[in-house]
Amino acid sequence: MKSSLSTLLLIVIISSSLAQDREAFNNILESYSMTFNMPTGFSETATKENDDLYYYYAIKHDSLNIEIRYTFFFIQDELARELDSGEIAANPNKMYISLTSVNQLNLSGGNEYQVTRFNPEAVQEEFGADDGGTTFFPLNSGFGEGYQYCVMNILHKRRRSRCLYSHSF
Repeated sequence: MKSSLSTLLLIVIISSSLAQDREAFNNILESYSMTFNMPTGFSETATKENDDLYYYYAIKHDSLNIEIRYTFFFIQDELARELDSGEIAANPNKMYISLTSVNQLNLSGGNEYQVTRFNPEAVQEEFGADDGGTTFFPLNSGFGEGYQYCVMNILHKRRRSRCLYSHSF
C-alpha cells in the first residue's frame, strides 16, 4: 500500500542540482513505496549544506518565507550496521521520538521542546504510518538560517523507515 506525503504536506502548509536532488528523492520514495505530490504554491529549491541536519529534498513556497525539508532514516540500514557489528544498542522501532528530540535540540541551539505523539489510529489512516509526532520550536542553528521557527514532524513505519520533515518559516 502506498502512503501519500501529499496529504501530509497540505495539512501543515531533500548534492548538486535540483534534478539530482529530485531524482534521489524519487528513488527513496519509490524504494519505500511512498508517493509525493508537490503542493500548490511550492517549488523545488536547492538543498543547503549545514552541520545540524542532513536533508534530501526541499521545497519553498512561491510567495511566503516557508521551506519544507525532507529527511529519511532507514531502519534496515541501521539494523544491518548493528548486526554486522554484533551489537544492537536499541530497538530502532522505538527510537523515533528520541531521534526527533535530538534533532530538535540541534536545530534549536540546545533548547528542549516537547514532542507530541500523533494518535496512532489517525496517523495510520491519514499517512499509512505506524506512529509519528510533532514539535514546534524557534530555530537557532545553521539549518534555520533565514527562518525563525520550525514545525518538525516525524512519521514512522515499523521495520521500514522514518520520514522527518520540517517546515521552517
